[in-house]
Amino acid sequence: MSSSQDFLRLYHAKQFEFKVKFEIEKYRKEACGAVLVMLMFIIGLVQIPLRDSCELDDKIATYMANENTGIERKIVAIEDDKKELKDKIRKLENDFVKVPYHVKEFQNEILKDWARKLKKIVKTRATEFIYEKCRTQKVIVIAGTTGAGKSASAYYAAFRLKEESGYTIIPARQSIDITNYHVPGTKQIFIIDDFIGKYTVDETDVGLWEKNGPLLNMIFSNNDDTKLILTSRTYIWQPERYKCLGFSAYTCDLLSNQLSLLLTERWGMCHSYLNQVDIKALDDETILMYSFFPSLCSSYTSSEKIPVESFFTVPHQIIEDEINNFKIKSQISFIALAILAIKQKISKTSFSINNQYYDELLQDVFHESAFLQHPSKNLLTSSLVGLTGTYVKTDSDNFMFTHETLQKIVLRCIAKTLMKSLIKYCKTEVILNQLRLNCFYVEQDDFTIEVTAENEDAYFQRLVYELGEGCNKAIFENDQNKIPEFRPKFLEYMKKYLSHEYWKKTQEDMPALHVVSALGYHDYTAFFIQDNKMINQKDRDGNIPLHLACMKGHTKIVDSLVENKSIIDIANNEGLKPFVYACENNAMQVVVYLLNHSTKWINVNEKYQIRNKGSVLHIASAKGFASLVFLLLKNKADVDAQDGSGCTPLHLASNSDVVKALLHFSAKINVVDSFGRSPVYLACSTNQEKVLQLLIEKNADINQKSIAGIRPLHAACQSGNISIVKILLEKGAKVNSAKPGKVPLHEACRSGNESIINILIESNASVNHKTKDGLTPLHEACMNGHVKIAQILLHNKADVDEADKHGWTALFFSCANGYSTIVDLLLQHGANDHTDVVDSLLRSHASVNHCDKDSCSSLAAACKTGNIDVVNLLLTNGADINLADKDMITPLHTACVYHHTNVVLKLLEHNANINAQDQLRQTPLCKASLNGYNDIVDILLNQGAFIDVCDNSGISPLAIADKKDIKP
Repeated sequence: MSSSQDFLRLYHAKQFEFKVKFEIEKYRKEACGAVLVMLMFIIGLVQIPLRDSCELDDKIATYMANENTGIERKIVAIEDDKKELKDKIRKLENDFVKVPYHVKEFQNEILKDWARKLKKIVKTRATEFIYEKCRTQKVIVIAGTTGAGKSASAYYAAFRLKEESGYTIIPARQSIDITNYHVPGTKQIFIIDDFIGKYTVDETDVGLWEKNGPLLNMIFSNNDDTKLILTSRTYIWQPERYKCLGFSAYTCDLLSNQLSLLLTERWGMCHSYLNQVDIKALDDETILMYSFFPSLCSSYTSSEKIPVESFFTVPHQIIEDEINNFKIKSQISFIALAILAIKQKISKTSFSINNQYYDELLQDVFHESAFLQHPSKNLLTSSLVGLTGTYVKTDSDNFMFTHETLQKIVLRCIAKTLMKSLIKYCKTEVILNQLRLNCFYVEQDDFTIEVTAENEDAYFQRLVYELGEGCNKAIFENDQNKIPEFRPKFLEYMKKYLSHEYWKKTQEDMPALHVVSALGYHDYTAFFIQDNKMINQKDRDGNIPLHLACMKGHTKIVDSLVENKSIIDIANNEGLKPFVYACENNAMQVVVYLLNHSTKWINVNEKYQIRNKGSVLHIASAKGFASLVFLLLKNKADVDAQDGSGCTPLHLASNSDVVKALLHFSAKINVVDSFGRSPVYLACSTNQEKVLQLLIEKNADINQKSIAGIRPLHAACQSGNISIVKILLEKGAKVNSAKPGKVPLHEACRSGNESIINILIESNASVNHKTKDGLTPLHEACMNGHVKIAQILLHNKADVDEADKHGWTALFFSCANGYSTIVDLLLQHGANDHTDVVDSLLRSHASVNHCDKDSCSSLAAACKTGNIDVVNLLLTNGADINLADKDMITPLHTACVYHHTNVVLKLLEHNANINAQDQLRQTPLCKASLNGYNDIVDILLNQGAFIDVCDNSGISPLAIADKKDIKP
């Protein structure tokens, strides 16, 4: 049926409908006229004198009965005519919009399917926006990427209109379906997916829309309750381009900032489609990766063999299906994406005229694709622009994929068609990281691209080309070189295509022979060693290939290099020689080889500046290489050689086997380093219990002092090793000293190890021994907040009032908790305020009003730090609240200066002298005013502080307030 015939039928139907309505109206008017005549007749009779009222009544009754019967007949006739006309119209409508059975079945199946799918739909700002627009607009185009929820949004809006406004939903395929199935005067909403093409613009569909445009425009203009929802991929629907369709449409772009999926909406979809276990495997970054996230959610089931995180991060199948469809239905898009995938990033001007590189790339891609029509450069650029937001993103100058994972997946997909072009033009890292020869079994990941036998030649030639460009490190470090069968194949191509002039070329100052020597590939080394100039060539660090082979322990390569006259006694930029690297890395076979074959070039006692002037024996001893130590000693290494710190190998020995080897060669056991530390001391400080026992067995001195006067027992207490402490005490280690100085108990109290403290006290350690600064073990415990240690010491009769050289007692240290800046920092971070320590000291009858040499009391120290709990304790135990220091500063002055409001309130509560003056004659109010502490000023004023007391400068708090604009 042609569209013109459809239009004529519709026109005649409308004319017939108008005629029916006209006849009905005509009958209604006649009936009304008859009633009016009857009423006029009755009124006339009333006005005429009557001779016989009875006779008149009979005549009127007869007349009215006759007229009533006539009117009733006319009404019945009108109703019959109306019913007949309705039946005719209904028949005409049914004839006009008769839907074929198979079409109706198809539509019903679609609606059932969408009714099922919509049970899990998550309402988003896009679905709500589209629904509202469907209510007010007649034609809507929903644009978005594949899988972004275009159809779901369309059917969601349609089903809501059906439920709330009584619309009939009609799924359609083409524009002609609208003219065929439209019923005038009814509420209908048509839905057409991908209305002008799915993967590319379908010119046939566009032509049909243009052809039917005028009729569609008339339908939508004359029918307010007829609506149309169209969907299209973003890169296909270009509103400006399709104005020729003959009707206007409101576009809802699902990629726009206004409608794109929010993170919360994506998580909502996860909760709708996935179980809780799968949801926990995802994170924000994963669910934000793809614009087709809704499709991923709806298509995933937990029964999938693919882990949920892999399914959502590397959705191979979905993307591969898309790329294959592009290849069949949109070859321009396929080529554009292929070139972008190969190059990863391309300039927006890449397809401009006279760009030879991209001309060649495009030509190779076209020929390999076997497409029939050469792509237009302008269309390629337009295609990338259209794919922006789906596959592509842009900056000011370039096109690139939205993220690296998508690029790798697309590259893998296009490789099946364009492998030769990919190998020729892709970046080096792609060749190395994604491509693998399928003739060798290697573990593959989701992005691996297999190179088949037919493309091996191109693959190896590309590798040789990269070597020619100096990319030695990257090429030879590639995992495929670890496959023994791979290297002979690669060597064949190197021999065939890699000329000598390129052998020394390097991008990273790493010549080829250096790289393969470090990696241990003897077959490659044998190839490059043919160039004698490469054997002793230095890299940027001054290393020759022999350095690297020794470092990695590749004996066979070391042998080849030495046999080919590699210099053995050569230092690099750090002054290190190949033999040092062999020793540092415990390459025993290499060390043996060099000692046996190059003795005259090896000096085992040579010292190296960068290794603290130590020898290889120092290095081996420190690293615990016992066998190497024994070998070096057999080769006349100096067992007592000292490094830059005065340490011998025995000082540095890190395990008992090394110590045994050194002692076997008569190492000096009590030798000291530059700090006066013996091997025993270092064994104790590094918790080397077995080493200590070996040294003690050889009668090592366990009481030898360092230059700082520290013995091994001090070191053991510092490190907290109970076993070593016991060993030393059993062997007669001294716990006390006749002179002032730090004893082991000081160290134990500082670190807070209760077990060691108890052991020392049981061994008669003096709990009141003083250092040169007058510090006792109790001072150490209190200044470090060790409550239990303080209790142990007090229980063992520690002197609670003993003061250091500054006059500070244990109580002072507890109150002040060290230096004020450290105290503030600790308190801010929730440090222990040590109230328990103070409490223990007070119960032990500590002098609460003891002052240091500056006459500063414990209360003043507590006020300085702002520790309200300690202040309370001191006041409760009789602290003198007005006790001033040498500068006449009282605790209240101190609290005001340091802005401790709670302490100020507490002191005033205990009747502190509010108007006390210091040496400068400044009162607490003056201090608070000078510092601008308005809250403390208010407190002091409310407590009756004098505002007119002047200091030595003649300035009063009132004057300060006036100057600072503080209201007293």
